[in-house]
Amino acid sequence: MWAGSRIYFLSDRDDHKRMNLYVVDLAGGQTRAITSFTDYDCKFPSLGDKAIVFENGGYRTPWTSPPRRYRSSASASWMTSTGDGGECAM
Repeated sequence: MWAGSRIYFLSDRDDHKRMNLYVVDLAGGQTRAITSFTDYDCKFPSLGDKAIVFENGGYRTPWTSPPRRYRSSASASWMTSTGDGGECAM
């Protein structure tokens, strides 16, 4: 998914071999993970005006930057990552 000078994509390049969201900055060429879920793959990402929404563990999960948080459709409130199921970073 192309947004401005960044491309967001799924990859399983981490040690857990789980699909997570990554971003590459076209100006600098650096690639980095923006999620680090270990239990389930991120699937079906879709880029919108304010968030990237994807499925993880059966839940729709919006990722926004900033702030560095995510929200599962199972919860009505914003959560910060606890690290036990996954983390979003950026």
